[in-house]
Amino acid sequence: MQSARMIWADSEPKNVGRDMRSGGITGIHPTRESYLYLSANTPHFWKSLCKLTGLQAMASNERYDTVCKRAIHRDEIVPELHAALAQRSALE
Repeated sequence: MQSARMIWADSEPKNVGRDMRSGGITGIHPTRESYLYLSANTPHFWKSLCKLTGLQAMASNERYDTVCKRAIHRDEIVPELHAALAQRSALE
């Protein structure tokens, strides 16, 4: 069922909230040229996402070390994530 969250109609805005209590991490995010579906709920995937986007400080920050904490601090995380993703295309 999770894969169904990756699909949207042409008329549907791309900033649709499709998150499952992960603090805005799981869902569709804008990049420089397109959109990218991300899911980083486990510690492994969260750390990998932080490394790949240049947000390593977030990976080691205790404020964000669980899904619940990331959900609480989503208003801090998501803008930084979007700024990092805006530096590259979805393909990159």
